[in-house]
Amino acid sequence: LARKYGSTPEQSAANRAAITARAAEVGVEMNFRDDSRMWNTFDAHRLLHWAGLTAPDKQAALKHALFGAHFTQGRNVSDAGVLTEAAETAGLDRAEAAEVLASGRYMQEVRTAQALWRARGITSVPAVVVEDKYLISGGQPTQVFVNALREIAGKA
Repeated sequence: LARKYGSTPEQSAANRAAITARAAEVGVEMNFRDDSRMWNTFDAHRLLHWAGLTAPDKQAALKHALFGAHFTQGRNVSDAGVLTEAAETAGLDRAEAAEVLASGRYMQEVRTAQALWRARGITSVPAVVVEDKYLISGGQPTQVFVNALREIAGKA
C-alpha cells in the first residue's frame, strides 16, 4: 500500500485506524494487521454478478459475507474456497458458485462494468453513486455522506 499510494508506514497506520473507527460506527468490524494485503477481487465480483442475476435477494448477503471474510477475518478473497464458502454463507448454492468460478462465466460482464465505472471517474473504492450522477468517493466519515445526501436532495 505504501508503494501504491506513496504513503509512509505512519500514514498507512493512521488511515487504517480511521477506517476501522468509521466502520465500527456502523457496526462493521475491521481487523487490519501489518501483514494485511489487498487481494484481487475480480472473481468475487463475478460471483456478485451471478448472485444478482440468479438470486438478487441474496446478493447483499454475499457482499456482507465477502466483506466479513476479507476485512474481519483477513482471508484471501481471491481463493475459490473462500469465495464458495461466502456464497454458501449467503444462502447460495456452493457447487454452483464453484462452477461459475471454474467456468469463467461473467468475466466479460464484469470487465464491461469496470470499464464503465472507470470511464465515469471511479478509480478507487468505496465509491457511492447516487441517482446515477453524484459520486461520493472514499471511506468518508458519516457526516460527509449526510451532507452530500442533503445537498443532493436539495437539488431534487
